[in-house]
Amino acid sequence: IVRYASFRNVEIIPEIDLPGHSQTATSVYPETFCGNDSGSEYAPEEMRNVLCAAREENFDMLRGIIHEIAALFPSECIHIGGDEVSLKYWKNCPRCRALMKSKGMKSASELQDYFIGRLEEIVHDEGKICGAWNEAMQHGTLSPSTVVYGWKDTDACAQAVRKGYPTVMMPASYCYIDMKQHPWDRGHTWAWLVDTRRVYDFDPADTGIGAEGLKKVRGVEAAQWAELLDRPERFVEYQGYPRICALAELGWTKRELRRWEDFRDRLKNGHLDRLGAMGIRFRTDPPQVRYAKGTITVRQTTPGSEIRYSPDMNEPTADSPLYRAPIRTDRPERYRFRAFYRGGMSTVVEPVAASLDVSLAPGEQKTVTLPLDEYVDRDGIWLLSLTQRGDDATIVRLEATGPDTAYCIIRNGQKVNPFNDLRLYADERNRTAALNVTLRNNAARPDEITLNLRPSA
Repeated sequence: IVRYASFRNVEIIPEIDLPGHSQTATSVYPETFCGNDSGSEYAPEEMRNVLCAAREENFDMLRGIIHEIAALFPSECIHIGGDEVSLKYWKNCPRCRALMKSKGMKSASELQDYFIGRLEEIVHDEGKICGAWNEAMQHGTLSPSTVVYGWKDTDACAQAVRKGYPTVMMPASYCYIDMKQHPWDRGHTWAWLVDTRRVYDFDPADTGIGAEGLKKVRGVEAAQWAELLDRPERFVEYQGYPRICALAELGWTKRELRRWEDFRDRLKNGHLDRLGAMGIRFRTDPPQVRYAKGTITVRQTTPGSEIRYSPDMNEPTADSPLYRAPIRTDRPERYRFRAFYRGGMSTVVEPVAASLDVSLAPGEQKTVTLPLDEYVDRDGIWLLSLTQRGDDATIVRLEATGPDTAYCIIRNGQKVNPFNDLRLYADERNRTAALNVTLRNNAARPDEITLNLRPSA
């Protein structure tokens, strides 16, 4: 792996996440774990995910492991982790409490600083520098050479810079490419919806660190964890591209030369073809699928792509029927569509009856209206989805008003959530109503919110 990467000017940096994320080690070698006041063993199902900080043999073990890692990897850096450390086991461990008392420590967080400091010494003895996640700097002081990887949020990135550490910026809500790219995609959601546009929108300069602070920024990084990459086939490539392309342009191109529309056009007018020629199964944009008056119509968003569909709520495959002309149906909710292009494919999408884009300046509040009589053609449940470019907008109020009805669906505010559809029951009383949606952008940057109304299955 090292030779393969080096030939392509890629540096492989090894990481052993310590002292947390150690459940495998403590399960196989239970003596590396903490004891407790009762003297009994912890139950097997306990998340025993931290090494005992007071067991000197643990540091002897880690010294041997890091010595072997240092010989295998020519990188100047060894990443030692330092994130998501569970302190409760140390608090309950007689040995750890005795160590804290002997060193005058007042909290278990100081024990974490002690552990990280020991690791730094071991790595430095091998002639290397350390990398660490942003939690490693929260309570104590790291070596000035330690590179902090700011993953939690933009504030953590800025904090690392202000403390003077060389910093890699990778806030999860912009740079974690194991997140969903579309509400109906496979992927994690805890860091929000992270599509190619959102990756491209990130800029270290927006974290408030100033021109001098930018000198401490080593660069930007994407994270792609593997829990949900097991399916479908080659899903790792679908998650990676073209989001990695957006990250590369962010890292290598001056801010004044970056423009989303230009990047998107270059993707579709050449770079996706290159990815396809390289055999990469990238993600392409989904088609626009509209339903109106008993007819589904589809428009390409990537020139030259094939649109295939399923009429039975299954995901379309490369062998599904090819969309060639508008489809007449009274059951649009059963149809699914997907674009295919040069080995890549899009997410699966459903027919949408109404779509409305809303632009909001920082702090702006705006009310928009969907006239239901133009779109709703039958009784039953209809779904309203809201997706946003940012992640800090509120539905201030949602109400239906018309000649035969007036009722409030959301009256006290609710955060915009792209992963949860709002349900609207349509009948003869409200199908002639207007759906009024009041939105507010709470962020310091402009936002764009898309409202989609579609029939429910």
